Amino acid sequence: NYIAVSVLDETENYKLKNELEELQTEIKPLFDSSFQRFYLCDLQYRIVAFNKSAADLILKEFNHILKRGDSILNFVADEVGIDSFKERFSEALQDKRVSFKVNVHSNAGNYWKETHFDPILNAKGEIIRVLIWTVDITEQEQNKQVLNETKERYALIAQSTNDGLWDWNVKTNEVELSDRWKRLLGYQPDELENEFGVHDSLLHSDDLEKSHKALEDLILGKTDTLSIEIRLFHKKGYYIWVKERGIAVKDENGEVQHVMGSITDITPMKKAEQELIRREKRYQNLLKAIPDLFFIVDDKGNYVDYN
Repeated sequence: NYIAVSVLDETENYKLKNELEELQTEIKPLFDSSFQRFYLCDLQYRIVAFNKSAADLILKEFNHILKRGDSILNFVADEVGIDSFKERFSEALQDKRVSFKVNVHSNAGNYWKETHFDPILNAKGEIIRVLIWTVDITEQEQNKQVLNETKERYALIAQSTNDGLWDWNVKTNEVELSDRWKRLLGYQPDELENEFGVHDSLLHSDDLEKSHKALEDLILGKTDTLSIEIRLFHKKGYYIWVKERGIAVKDENGEVQHVMGSITDITPMKKAEQELIRREKRYQNLLKAIPDLFFIVDDKGNYVDYN
């Protein structure tokens, strides 16, 4: 007897759908070709879209052909844990960008993965999706491990010789000066900041160009090591001579990431050297002042010196 008809305005949803399709058309080539793994999820953890890298990883690690509608919770690494994953997902739903690193032990092997959660908002500012993307950072983590091991070895060597260590992060300009480095110059550890420029502020002006040139040659690969003698200003108001040595630590692309080095107090040696030079000059002046012929021979009659 009756036919009920209802009408719902779908204009906004239709516009949103068209915009989403246009956006997908524009970014799909980039999305699919990226080595990063992308998972676009709805608010119930269901996967709405993903790229080839993501599908390849799921197939490799879980022996599963990824499809839309799969729950992202089915592919959470044991090292992360479902509860921890949900907690980070909830943070993304509060309009926060979340990221974390984890060392994964899977059927595909062991590797380091960095995961990001980025909330996706509609025109009204409402969160409608969460973009989860991961990237393999195994090489970076391995390089960090190598760097830490190098630092430890360098520290052990320096401790055995009472050297003062320094470490310069070339990319960030962060500098670490060991307590021993500061004490060699008469300072307590809290009296000198670990910051770029402290070294040069204490460097003798006559040694500044030499120091910069040696460091530049090391970074450019013109030399394998840094080894120079320079003067640094002591807290008590005088300069001490130090032997400064350094090595460059490079990443997988051959770019210098860190320069690590040490200083050794050679002031007594330099004083002895200068005393020898002074005595040699006095000796030569004395020979020149003698009016007679003057010869010095060894026990075999060979000339050693003469005026």
